[in-house]
Amino acid sequence: MSDLDQVRALVKAKDVRNALVLIADIESHRGPSARLFVLRALCLQLSDDASPEDVERALNSALSSDDEYVDAHLEMGWFRLVMLDDAEGAKAFFKQATGLLAKLNEEVVRGLLACDEELSPGRAPEAAKIQYQDALIRAEPEATRTK
Repeated sequence: MSDLDQVRALVKAKDVRNALVLIADIESHRGPSARLFVLRALCLQLSDDASPEDVERALNSALSSDDEYVDAHLEMGWFRLVMLDDAEGAKAFFKQATGLLAKLNEEVVRGLLACDEELSPGRAPEAAKIQYQDALIRAEPEATRTK
């Protein structure tokens, strides 16, 4: 199990204190990262000792560290919506996440179509493209398997 998986397991178990200790240890060896800032923010939200400002600071650090890290935008969106009751502010972060995911999804579809061309020359690319796009929208990975 990787260090990040261990942190996620501790967060899931709501073992905030040990998760924060492990995050600090990882940062001391590897330096800070957007993923670690997001995990810290999740811990702080579960903590009785942290303020909303502490959570927001961690999420802002994640966004500053990597403004293309989708999870940072999602977590900031949920934080603003649920904790700050700021639907308008939250929507901006969810829209940013949507834009980032759209770029990733486009690359996924291009990759799948390139594989199809190698594996099954002559397969109708437009039908496959629609199938793959639909699978991404519905989050159905089995629909992306080559038949």
